Amino acid sequence: MGSDLWEQPVEVTVDCGDHFKSIRNCRDAIAYMMTSWPSQRKTSFSFARRLCLKAIDGRAKPADAAAAFKSAANDAGLIR
Repeated sequence: MGSDLWEQPVEVTVDCGDHFKSIRNCRDAIAYMMTSWPSQRKTSFSFARRLCLKAIDGRAKPADAAAAFKSAANDAGLIR
């Protein structure tokens, strides 16, 4: 599991902004995307999800997945 750790965690909101969560790897990102993401999803969501899954399988760089997740979270207004 350590192979997909990100250099910098991404801080995102949980429960309508009342709480915050630190996403530190692709597995955490996928879990967050499936449980806490708003129902309206932009193209960046699909791209980030796909890249995180590839990084877990070793077919993409974790840093690229982290950047895609951060971009998608920013598009969705979820960045702390």
